[in-house]
Amino acid sequence: MQFIDFKKSLSLDGIYPIYIISGKELFLIESALSNLIAACEINLPELNITYFDDEAEMQDILDACETLPFCSSRRMVIVKGYNFTPEKIKMLEDSAPTANASTCLVFTSTTLTTCKNVRCVECDSVPNDILYAKVNVDLSRAGYKIEQKALQMLVKYCQGSITHVYSEIEKLKAICSNNTITMENVQEVCVKLDAEFSTYMLTDAIAKKDSDTALDILNRMILNDTHKTLLAYLYTYFRRLFLCSKHKGSDLSLAEKLGIKPSLVTLAKKHAQSIGFDKVANAMHMLHDIDLKVKTTFASLEDELYLFLFYTLK
Repeated sequence: MQFIDFKKSLSLDGIYPIYIISGKELFLIESALSNLIAACEINLPELNITYFDDEAEMQDILDACETLPFCSSRRMVIVKGYNFTPEKIKMLEDSAPTANASTCLVFTSTTLTTCKNVRCVECDSVPNDILYAKVNVDLSRAGYKIEQKALQMLVKYCQGSITHVYSEIEKLKAICSNNTITMENVQEVCVKLDAEFSTYMLTDAIAKKDSDTALDILNRMILNDTHKTLLAYLYTYFRRLFLCSKHKGSDLSLAEKLGIKPSLVTLAKKHAQSIGFDKVANAMHMLHDIDLKVKTTFASLEDELYLFLFYTLK
């Protein structure tokens, strides 16, 4: 089950005896856990909520679930940051069918984990439109607002990580004027236009045929003298586009091979499709030739980057 479906399931399906809330997004994990605690309506939480750390033995955890609640209809056993092994998962699967209905056992883990007979909640990511809406609502409740373009840039900079987005928002709230977060605030505090992020923004602009944005990014990098490592990042990213465009399997399998998030594979495929396979392949060769030319002749890196940009945008 995805995080976005979890809260609705609490009212529709009721409380399950065992949950595993896992994924890379700590913000979503904590949010899901808070929603579950609230739904359980625990009386006297100091007596009816038992916590275990990540090194607890599975049998000790399961034994704790047999304790009956005190002056409450339900109790909880919460295990944060648990390190699952195949043996522990097997013990949990075997115990699930006869689990004590008056106890809600919850595991959280930063490693995505699945288990039979258990309600598993995936906290890896949320779609951008939902993320935009949540940020706007939460900022409004706190008396702030953010420009839409600033929010879009922030989400791109954080690569869709809601945990990273909210971490950056706390910084932005401290420096914005009139409780409004602007594009300038995001560029000043979050987006330093380092080569890695600039590569993503530049490629995104190329894919959208947005020549004004692409030229603005390159101009600012050259002005700030942060463009000298851009060539290597561009080659690496266009190689990713090339590999993703040729891959016929699942995004997850390729993501594991490349050591990146599946969402980045999906994005790379979209970029490659927009730019065109032949142009992506030619761009790789062009970047290789630029590197050789700059190192062996008096060619200007700045001029060569502009030529590369004009080629990919045409």
